[in-house]
Amino acid sequence: MNNEFKAGNRVHVDFLSENHTEFSGKKIEGEGVIDRAEDGYVYGRLDSGQTFMCSEADVVVINDDAETEFKKWIEVSPEYQTLVFQHGERLFIRRNGQYEILSVRLARRLWAMIEGHRFTINAMGEVLVEKDNRIKEALSLIQAWNDQGYRDDAEQLINVDLVEALRGEHE
Repeated sequence: MNNEFKAGNRVHVDFLSENHTEFSGKKIEGEGVIDRAEDGYVYGRLDSGQTFMCSEADVVVINDDAETEFKKWIEVSPEYQTLVFQHGERLFIRRNGQYEILSVRLARRLWAMIEGHRFTINAMGEVLVEKDNRIKEALSLIQAWNDQGYRDDAEQLINVDLVEALRGEHE
């Protein structure tokens, strides 16, 4: 189990429900708390009271570092001085797990979505690099077989090697 996903951790979830009930196809998004995590799935409840169950890939843990990064993100924005002028020291006050100032709450939600998408994009990039490496390996096998001049009697062996290479099983 990933230590990040443990009971009591605050999270941002964003996924499309696919549970084959009347809720199937409904977008579930928001911040909440993890109740349980096991076998790659996270169970919990949003601040709105709605329960959720989704893959770890659909969850971004909100920790103190994340809150610090969010505040830095706000503080470098051109609107920060106006927000401070309007709200003063109340700007980052939280009540019931959410920022009290609506514009900051909205910014926090957007920031969490951006971070979640960034995590997804990075994970997809890693998968693409792995696939690219498999394709390169398969192409090098093809070239090696062509260089050796094998044809009809070796085609079956080529196919086996190519399938293994594309699956990432070739040495």
